[in-house]
Amino acid sequence: MKLQLSIVSLLLTGMLAAQPMTVKVLPEPQEPIKALNCGNIGPSLKNADEDFRNNWFGHMKLPYVRLHDVPFTNSALKIVDMHLIFANDHADASKRENYCFEPTDDYINQLVSYPGVKAYYRLGVSIENIKQKHYHIHPVKDVKKWADVASNIIRHYTEGKWDGFKHDIEYWEIWNEPDNHETYTGTMEDFTPFYIQVAKTLKKRFPHLKIGGPSLAHGEKHIYEPFILACEKAGAPIDFFSYHYYPQEWTTGPIIHTADSIRIFLDEHGYKDTEIHLNEWHPIKDWTTTDLRVLDGDGAALVVSMMLGFQDSHVDKAFYYTTNNHFNPNGWGVMNRGKINNSFYAMCAVGELYVHNTRIKVESSGFPEDTFALAGTDEEGNVCVLTSCYKTGPRSLTFDLSSLGEFDHADIHILDNARKLNRIFTLRDLSHPFDVDVVEDSAVILIRLRK
Repeated sequence: MKLQLSIVSLLLTGMLAAQPMTVKVLPEPQEPIKALNCGNIGPSLKNADEDFRNNWFGHMKLPYVRLHDVPFTNSALKIVDMHLIFANDHADASKRENYCFEPTDDYINQLVSYPGVKAYYRLGVSIENIKQKHYHIHPVKDVKKWADVASNIIRHYTEGKWDGFKHDIEYWEIWNEPDNHETYTGTMEDFTPFYIQVAKTLKKRFPHLKIGGPSLAHGEKHIYEPFILACEKAGAPIDFFSYHYYPQEWTTGPIIHTADSIRIFLDEHGYKDTEIHLNEWHPIKDWTTTDLRVLDGDGAALVVSMMLGFQDSHVDKAFYYTTNNHFNPNGWGVMNRGKINNSFYAMCAVGELYVHNTRIKVESSGFPEDTFALAGTDEEGNVCVLTSCYKTGPRSLTFDLSSLGEFDHADIHILDNARKLNRIFTLRDLSHPFDVDVVEDSAVILIRLRK
C-alpha cells in the first residue's frame, strides 16, 4: 500500500510540474496600476555618481522617491534631514539665515528632472546605527518649534518661500521608525503625542497636502493599534499610514498580506480614506549575514513577483530600499559601488508596466505560488505584459495576445542570470498563441506591444 501511494504521489507531482503555464490577455480595462515601483533614495550629487545619474536611474521610471537616508550617499552635505537644514535648535525658526537649503534644493531639482518622478519627503532624521551613542534621534523637546521648522521646509519646496520652489510634493511623512532604537530613543508612548501635535498643525496649515506616518519598522498590531486609537481620539490626521517590512521568508505571501489587518483596523476607526504605504521593503536573509541572493535571477524574479502581488493587496504604494548607487556592497542598492544589480532590471521591468498604467484583464492558468502576470495599456494603445516566474524551473509559457487587435510588432524580453531584459525575439503576427522558454530556475518575461 505504501508503495502504491508513493507511486501515485510521484505521478501527481509530475503532472503538476508539467502543467502548462498560459497567459491570455484581453482588452478589458480595469483599475489603474498602482504606484508599487517607488524607491528610497535617488542619485547622489557626487561626481562618482555621474554614470548612474546619466545612464541608469531614469530607466527605472519610478513614480516616487522617498527622501530618507539621503545624507549617507551625499557625505559632508547638509541635506534633507531637519537637523541638517536647521542645525541650531536655539535659532529663530522664522528667519531665513538659520536654514541651509541649497544642497537639498539641488538634490530635489535633480530628482524631479527625471520624467514622471516625484519627491516624497520624510521629515525628521536618518538612521543612526551607532552602538556607542545617539545624537539626533531623541524625542523632540520643543514640538511647536519642530512643526514650525517643518512648515518652513514645506513652504520652501511647495510655495516658493525664501527663493524656493513650487514642486509637486504631495506626501510629507513625520519621522522614521519610532519603534526602532536606531531611529528613535523614546517609546511609542513618547512618539504618539508628538505625531498628533505635528500632524494636526501641518494639516491645518497645508490642508491640500497629505500628512502621514508613522513609518513603523514593524507593522505589528500591538504597535500600530494604540497609535491609531490615540490619533482617532485626538482627531489627528493620518492621510497615509506607513510601515516597513524586510521579508526573510523569500516567498510573496507574508509581505503581500501584511496590510490586510492594518486596512481593517483603519477602516474600523474612521480612517477609510487613509492610504497604506509600504515605504521600505527588501528581501533579506537576516540582519547579521550579507546575502546577495537578491542580486541573481531568483532575486530579481522575487522582487518583481512581490510588486505584481501588491497590485491586488491593500498596499497602495510600495518603496523598494534602495534605488540608488549604494555605498555598501551587500546588495541594498540597485547599483552597488558602481556595479548594476539584477534588482535594477527588476525595477525597470515594473517601471515599464507602470507607464502602461491602465490595467487590462489577464487570464492565467498553471501558475505556481509566487508567480504572477499583469498587463496594462497606455493612452496610445500600446500594451505591456509582465510575467514573473519565481522558482518555476525551466519550462515554456504560452501567451495568447490575439484578442488585443492589430499591432505593428511585439518585442519579447527576458531577465535572468544571463540576460538583462535582452530582447530575445520580435513577433509581427499575434493572431496565434506563442511560447516563451524559461531556461533557468527563475525569470522575468516582459512583452511590449507597439502600434
